[in-house]
Amino acid sequence: MNYSMLSSRSVLAGIGIVGGVAVTYHLSAKFFSSSSKAAISARQTRLNADSTPLPKFGFTATLKSSQEVSPDCKRLVFSLPEPTQTLKNYATSHVLVRNGWTIRPYSPISEPHRLGEMELQIKHYPGGKMSGHLCSLAPGDQITVYGPMTAYRHNADKHPNLVIMAAGTGINPVYQMLLHLLKPESKNSRITLLYANRSPSDILLRSELDTLAKTYPEQLKVHYTVTDAPASWQGFVGRIDQSMIQKTVDLHEAGVDTTRVLICGPPGFESSLAGKKRFFGSTTGILNDVGFKKEQINIL
Repeated sequence: MNYSMLSSRSVLAGIGIVGGVAVTYHLSAKFFSSSSKAAISARQTRLNADSTPLPKFGFTATLKSSQEVSPDCKRLVFSLPEPTQTLKNYATSHVLVRNGWTIRPYSPISEPHRLGEMELQIKHYPGGKMSGHLCSLAPGDQITVYGPMTAYRHNADKHPNLVIMAAGTGINPVYQMLLHLLKPESKNSRITLLYANRSPSDILLRSELDTLAKTYPEQLKVHYTVTDAPASWQGFVGRIDQSMIQKTVDLHEAGVDTTRVLICGPPGFESSLAGKKRFFGSTTGILNDVGFKKEQINIL
């Protein structure tokens, strides 16, 4: 299932919601405060709490805080209209943010049932109308939001083995999915994450990912790779390639129906891994070379 295609459909839906707004968009997207089992149980209890539904035709969110997490990326926490409201977003899903004539989809990184708040992680692209606007907001400023809208829903019972490859802000929907899938009672899931960035300072949500991996060591394995590595770097170096996949992924699961592969990153990153469709439906790409079938691969 193609996340980009679904995002496009959601943007078209957003056009109807705002009454014919001309839309152009560019796909962009800490709330895991404790690694203790007690905290996790408390979190699950809160997730099941009753909450007030969000308005069906959009709502106004107010910025509570803005934190710079890398030279070109910020994490923004917004208040929902009511403190008892939640996004109740499924993994994976996105919201549409409107600024004048521009609408963009973003994947929240807050917990699905986090009361009264929504958290976005925004990379500021040079000349980006929406990213520049969001990164310039100050506490108290407001935005118009539509959604959330489901983009991809993973069936963990049918496909317990999951290989995820992400780059840059592609980690946002991935993190959203991890929060959804990783629970104390979900012991059958086996997730391997390969996360690529330019440098260690560009690794987003690193402490949160490390906490999840420490809390669920039997369910989640996280591997980082960077192309610009300092001498002290202890992870992988370079782009995700066949050798790296062979070292981190149990290739006995390649071609097995219980395994799914999810990819999220820039177009070049996605095509190098998933390949491009040729005549008669054949595919090329690194994942095909190591034995994964096209029906196992999904682009978020």
